[in-house]
Amino acid sequence: ENEMTLPDLGEPAGRRFLDKIIERERINFVILDSLSTLIRSGVENDAESWAPIQDWLLNHRFANRTIMLVHHEGRSGHARGTSKREDALDTIVKLKGREDLRHDDKETVFELTFTKAREFYGMDKAPLILRLSTATGIAVWTRETVRDHTRDRVTELQKAGIKQKQIAKELGLTEARISQIVKEMKAA
Repeated sequence: ENEMTLPDLGEPAGRRFLDKIIERERINFVILDSLSTLIRSGVENDAESWAPIQDWLLNHRFANRTIMLVHHEGRSGHARGTSKREDALDTIVKLKGREDLRHDDKETVFELTFTKAREFYGMDKAPLILRLSTATGIAVWTRETVRDHTRDRVTELQKAGIKQKQIAKELGLTEARISQIVKEMKAA
């Protein structure tokens, strides 16, 4: 019987197996989902265990391939394992579900934050609110910056007659930040 299992990318044989497929199919974009499933050998918190995988990833970068790594955060709210994993990465994205921002049960909302961005900055790196709605029967994605969302929410709450102190509490911001947002909106 010829059973096939998922290769362990923590082992040289697993990386060679995947490399053969990448080369044969001329793949330029690879998604590895998830690191804890695909890298089963080595010690997760040990930087030395990560070194051969990092070298492998860099070889793909030099071959003009993009490798997207999907990873999970630990109980601390940070990525599990050694921080050495982040050294060679160009971009790190954190997705957080935001059930508190949903309009209805046909919508999924995420907050997307770039925790590392090597080649872009400023507004290109601004945190986003992403919405996926199926209310019309068609999947529709929309986005807005967290900053714009916060401004809109402050405006809504002010129009409802809510004081800045309560707005701060509602949005989890300081009163000084709410005051600053209100001043920026008046100036605009």
